[in-house]
Amino acid sequence: MQTRSTLLLVDAAVCLIAGLLLFIVPSVIASSIFIGETDGVHWHLLRCIGCQHIGACFLMYRLRNSSVEALSACYLIRVLGLLSMLLVLAHCSAETPDLIYPDYLKIAKYWCYSWLAIHLYLQTAHRWTLGETLIKTNVLENVLFQVDSLLSVIIGAAWLAFPEWLLHRQVRVHLDESHEFCARLMGTDFLTSYVISSHALHWKSSRDRLVALDSRSLICALTLAAQIWSQYAYSEHWNGVHWVGISLISSWTVTSILLRYFLGRSGQRPMGKEDLRKIKLKIGSVVKNQWQILRQIGEGGYGLVFQVVNMQNPVQMAAMKTEPIGMLNDDQILKMEVHVLKKLANSKHACKIFAAGKGDNYYFLIMTLLSKSLCELRKHCPNQRFTLSTSVKLCMQCLEGIEDLHNAGFIHRDVKPSNFAMGRKPSVMRTVFMLDFGLARQYCITDEKGNIKLREPRKTVPFRGTIRYCSVNVHRRDEQGRHDDLWSLLYMTAEMILGTLPWRNMDRAQVEACKIGSEEKLLSCLPMEFHVFLKHLKKLNYNHKPDYSLLQSLLKQILKKESHSITDPYDWEPHGEHAEKFNRLSLYLTKSKASDEKFEIDKGEKGDVNTRMGIKTIKDEINVTLLLKEEEEEAASPVSGVSRTDDTLQKLEELT
Repeated sequence: MQTRSTLLLVDAAVCLIAGLLLFIVPSVIASSIFIGETDGVHWHLLRCIGCQHIGACFLMYRLRNSSVEALSACYLIRVLGLLSMLLVLAHCSAETPDLIYPDYLKIAKYWCYSWLAIHLYLQTAHRWTLGETLIKTNVLENVLFQVDSLLSVIIGAAWLAFPEWLLHRQVRVHLDESHEFCARLMGTDFLTSYVISSHALHWKSSRDRLVALDSRSLICALTLAAQIWSQYAYSEHWNGVHWVGISLISSWTVTSILLRYFLGRSGQRPMGKEDLRKIKLKIGSVVKNQWQILRQIGEGGYGLVFQVVNMQNPVQMAAMKTEPIGMLNDDQILKMEVHVLKKLANSKHACKIFAAGKGDNYYFLIMTLLSKSLCELRKHCPNQRFTLSTSVKLCMQCLEGIEDLHNAGFIHRDVKPSNFAMGRKPSVMRTVFMLDFGLARQYCITDEKGNIKLREPRKTVPFRGTIRYCSVNVHRRDEQGRHDDLWSLLYMTAEMILGTLPWRNMDRAQVEACKIGSEEKLLSCLPMEFHVFLKHLKKLNYNHKPDYSLLQSLLKQILKKESHSITDPYDWEPHGEHAEKFNRLSLYLTKSKASDEKFEIDKGEKGDVNTRMGIKTIKDEINVTLLLKEEEEEAASPVSGVSRTDDTLQKLEELT
């Protein structure tokens, strides 16, 4: 993945340099290419080609870390563009060999051949993946993308096939083969750009589709500016018919910008302050005639979090998550969370639902109020390390929770320390609870005959994960399975014991490279049982069921070998290893944020990053870790399909 991204980055830089030169100094470029004299028509056509190159630079830079479908489209557009340019150069050298300087012609051909070979290799390595399904829920988006694609084909093909006929009606100068050469090159750029508009319909990521529209809008706007500039700067070379072309490109520009604006507003986006104001709740408000809001204890992602009290039983405290109505369309995080928690009703590692439903302008979920998360507890330990005893016992409980989730038919897809918290009441203070199921995915379904079977893994899956803890499979954009949750558990357990991970604070590509083949080194300072744990995970794939009993037995062996007991106090408990330090523990959560602890979907996709409720502010007098992650951890990400959560979300019961 790093090689592919680097290639697109280099290609983007080349396109930017070439595009700026063609756009700013087309006369200098024309004089260095053509043997004969050049005029304003040459300069205008070269400037339009520069617009296409700048747009291509923007596209490749923004999509360099995107889904496989988007990357494949970038490669394909470069392949078609280079092939078309080679054909134009071949036609030029055969029909008019004295048109272009021979040295330039030779360099251009070799450049095209080399880049074509690289892109063809990578495109083939991607198996020509271009997507599977059109957007099912937005007819307007389908139509407008297809119209844009059709315009690219018509305009590009016209300039490629009939350059003299089109130019003859717009210019006042004598036309020769050099004008036709420039026009054909411009036509190839327009023609090959259809790839983006056409294949963007197959992209699962709304962010990638918006990038495609941004690219088209940029190209149209720059081309319009070039046309208007040429009309006035080279007025002696153009006649009135040129205004027809200006009108057409103006319409295309306005349409692209309006489409981008419309889809940007109606599509998925992160919550802003204006959305939070839609939740008309305040201190003292009563929900369901039973739960009174005591204070707000969290904000961010897609809603507000409150501490509430049961008015019928004042000693019962709870946490209430809220989510605005009408903002997320089919992407209701609470809807999935309620569904999963109901399936986990018998699990001791899942919160209990007290109430869930719909208010005037919000959805709500009232559930168990918990204590601090494992992330917060670890960060207050010396060197941010738990003792081996505490780490192994926590891992055992987390494994139990993950097994319960898998047995219910779901995978979590964001296993990390901040998504596990300790119980608050004395009876459950030593119990680990698993949190945040809004982004879970159902991995098994019931077929028409009533048999339970695995869902077919998708061929391409956009990156969804917290880069510090996700498995290599997630980096490779493979469908996540049960084993991927366990890979994340292994990484977070190693971090609890060691205090850090080797790839901490690296970017996504560096983390992927560091994880590959480094597992044994990571576990070199840990008990040998973790190596057996690792060996078992390496045998698993999407279709395999993990041997949870084997993994639990390995963890029990560690405790036995180290003369520890399951009843030993945790580090933060009285008589625990770090009890004294925890007695002085601040009640405010840490404000620092490490980039690799954040849940990512793709760099730059800000609108898709915070799909869970990350805490922005917490002020509490008691030890509570809400049902949310710490400020240090990024919110969970959307998944593929219409909904940001599981693509079976639409089949779930509505919150009423």
